[in-house]
Amino acid sequence: GTSRKQIMVHNVAQNLVVNCFEVPTSAEEDFDYLPAVELFRDRLGESAKLPQYEELSVEDREGLVEILKITNGFPLAIEIVAANRVYAPGSLKDIAENLGVQQIRYRKELGESGGGAERHESMGACFQWSLELLTEDERKRFVTLGVFPYDFSLKAAELVCNVSEVDLIRWRQRSLIQQDAMNLGDRRFLLSLLKEYAWDECEVEVRTETESKGVEFFASMVDGFIRNDRLDINDNNVRSTLDAEWRTIISMHSSALLIGDYNSYLVLSNIDAFLGLRGLWSEREAIWAEMHITVQGLSQSARGSGEAGSFLQYEGVVLINLGNVYLDKGRWSDAENCYNYGLKIFRYLGDRHGEANALGNLGTIYSRQGKWLESTVFNEDSLRIMRLLRDQHGEGQCLMRLGIVLDQQGKWSEAIVFYKDSLRIMRLLRDQHGEAHVLGNLGHVFLHQMRWSDAMTCYEGSLEIFRALGDPHGESQTLSSIGNVYFNQCDFTKSI
Repeated sequence: GTSRKQIMVHNVAQNLVVNCFEVPTSAEEDFDYLPAVELFRDRLGESAKLPQYEELSVEDREGLVEILKITNGFPLAIEIVAANRVYAPGSLKDIAENLGVQQIRYRKELGESGGGAERHESMGACFQWSLELLTEDERKRFVTLGVFPYDFSLKAAELVCNVSEVDLIRWRQRSLIQQDAMNLGDRRFLLSLLKEYAWDECEVEVRTETESKGVEFFASMVDGFIRNDRLDINDNNVRSTLDAEWRTIISMHSSALLIGDYNSYLVLSNIDAFLGLRGLWSEREAIWAEMHITVQGLSQSARGSGEAGSFLQYEGVVLINLGNVYLDKGRWSDAENCYNYGLKIFRYLGDRHGEANALGNLGTIYSRQGKWLESTVFNEDSLRIMRLLRDQHGEGQCLMRLGIVLDQQGKWSEAIVFYKDSLRIMRLLRDQHGEAHVLGNLGHVFLHQMRWSDAMTCYEGSLEIFRALGDPHGESQTLSSIGNVYFNQCDFTKSI
C-alpha cells in the first residue's frame, strides 16, 4: 500500500493510489488542523506528547514542518517517524536533520522510478530507511536476527545474536519485531520480507559467525535433553521446547550438514524421534530423503580418502531412519530397500550395532507382511547381536518384536513370555514409551484369551503413559483397544 508502482494481479490491472496527507508548507501558519499533523500527534501518544501549535517553539515548528515534508505526507512514513521519535534524542529540528534520504541499496524489485521520494518506491527502501533510524550498533545486532528462519525465543536472541530483552521491546514498539497476539510467552519473529532484507544487509563474516552460533546453541539444547543416549520425550519441558523449536533446528542443522558439520546428524536423529511422537510423518520423510541425497553425494566424493568410511556410515544411519519413515507410512518395498542397503553398508564397515538395527527393522517388515519365518530369523539374529553388545534397550526391542510375531500367529502363551521379558527391561531403563507399547501388546494377547480384567489393566496402564507423554496417536489406538474390551463383553454403551 506504499508503492508508487502499478500492481498487477491476474485478470486485473489497476493503479492502487495511496492518498497522501497535505503537509504544512510554512512554520509561520497554524497547521494543527492538517491530517498529517494530527496523525503524527496521535501516533506519538502520551509518551512523547506534541504540544499544540501555539505552545511549540519556533525551532520545533520548523522541525515538524521539515519532517512532514520529508515524509511527503505518506501515512506509513509519518507513523514510522513518530514511532521513532519516542526514542530519538534531541529536538524536532535535530530529527529533521537526521532524516536525509539515504542511499538505496535494496531495489531488486524496482524497474524504473515511479516518482516521489526513493524511500517510498519499495518495501526494501522503506525497511532500509527504518533501519537507518537505529544506531549503528543497534543495526548490526538487529540484522543478525535474520538467522532465525521462523520465530525465536529471548534466550536464543541473547545467545546467538547478542540481542537483549530491552532491544526486543524497543524494536517491537518500532514495528520492526512482531509478537504473536495469541502467544503469551517470549517468542518473537520478523516479517518474512523484513527478515530477508535484514539477512541480506548482514555482512558475510558476521552471517557465518551467527549461523555457527545458532547451530551450536540448538545442538547444545538438544544435547541437554538426552537421557541414557536417547531424547527424553517423557519430559514436559522437552516436549514444549521442541514443539516451538523443531522447525528452526531442522533448518539450521540441515544447512550445517551441507558444510560438513556431521554432529548435525546426531541432532537430526534425535529430532526424528520427537517428530515420530507427534505423528509428523511428512516432515520426517522430507528430512531423511534430503539428507540421503546429501550424504550419498559426499560419500561418493570421498571415495579413496580417509573420510570415506565416516561418510558411508552416516549414509547407513540415514537409510535406516528413512526406512523407518517408510515403514510407518506402510511403504513396505521402499522401507525394505532402505534397510537392505543399510545392512549391506554396516556389514561392510563391521558396524555390529548398525547391523543389528537393520536386521530388526527387516524383521518388522516381514512380520507386517505375514512372513513369520523370515521375521523370526531376522529378529533372532538381531537379538543375538544386541546381547553380545550388551545393549539392553536393543534387547528389549527385539524381545517385543519376537513377541509380536508369535502374537500374530496366535501363539499367545509364548508371546506373553517375550512381552513380559521386554516389559521388565523397559521398566528397568525407564523407557515409558517402550513400556506403553509393550503393555498395549500384552493387552492384545489377553483380549484374545478373553482375560478381560488383565487386558483392561494393561490398556489402562498404556493409556496413562501415552497421555502423560502427549502422544495422541498412542492414546487414540489405546482408547480403541479399550473399546474392543467392552465390545467383546457386550457392554456396547461403554464401548462407544
